[in-house]
Amino acid sequence: MKASKRGITRSQRDLDREMRDLERQEQHLIAQIKAFARKGDNSNARLHTKQLVTVRQTKEKLANMKGTAIKLKIQVVNNIQANYLVYKCAKRQCRQHQA
Repeated sequence: MKASKRGITRSQRDLDREMRDLERQEQHLIAQIKAFARKGDNSNARLHTKQLVTVRQTKEKLANMKGTAIKLKIQVVNNIQANYLVYKCAKRQCRQHQA
């Protein structure tokens, strides 16, 4: 169970890294779009705007994936706690039964 929890935490960190990279890319694209717009280069501005939309959609998908990972981690933690309580009760009953 610990390995599962560790794997989920690792996945969350990876998703966070990807989100930060996408945010940097988004800021860079916005700056480029503004620069192209100032120069009057509308074709490049449109091209970068389409890329910006794609980056934002990807960010949204990653945010949903992170939410799913958090829910999964909560379920794993709850299962670990439930299993521990069952084990503890079973151990206690075995001791009473042997005595």
